[in-house]
Amino acid sequence: MARIKVAGVQMDVQILNPEKNLSVMRSRLEETTRAGAALTVFPECVTTGYCFESLEEARQVAQPLEGENFRIVHAMCKEFGTCVVFGFLESDGDRVFNSAALVGPEGLLGSYRKIHLPYLGVDRSSLWVNRQGRLLICESQ
Repeated sequence: MARIKVAGVQMDVQILNPEKNLSVMRSRLEETTRAGAALTVFPECVTTGYCFESLEEARQVAQPLEGENFRIVHAMCKEFGTCVVFGFLESDGDRVFNSAALVGPEGLLGSYRKIHLPYLGVDRSSLWVNRQGRLLICESQ
């Protein structure tokens, strides 16, 4: 089995400020890739922030799975030749999900929608299955 270096990023996610969050993500991704990481994992809801006052507020920044924020992250992956897991608010019709996507230079590799939601902005978790196997997303309570 091949070994890879994985980096986890902690950052001060700005609520309702995807442009700022994506800019910080790019800087951190450049750092982690330069340090040899083949996969960089960003926080949940990293593009938008997490604790919203209402579903309507969250809808303002939710995007389809392969929406604009995804395209920006995908471009970063292509530029740096790396993979990323990032959390975001996914819109699907009138529904909003606390989702995560696994993205590589070739595009979307897998995605997960949290299904056990507590009383916070939009979240909880279980198991994410992608084409390469299983990746456990820790449960926060």
